[in-house]
Amino acid sequence: MQLLDLIGESVSSATSGYTAMTAFARDVQKYQFSHYDYLCLRCGAKFDQNANT
Repeated sequence: MQLLDLIGESVSSATSGYTAMTAFARDVQKYQFSHYDYLCLRCGAKFDQNANT
């Protein structure tokens, strides 16, 4: 019984952490990337998938 309780608590903890990180990722996308889809980690350029290179 204790093992099942521990498993249930672990799953609950992981789910709440995932929900919090998903909300954080959406905020970063909304406020940091604006309408851009991608960020180049090498030079910092923001661009869309349909942008001509």
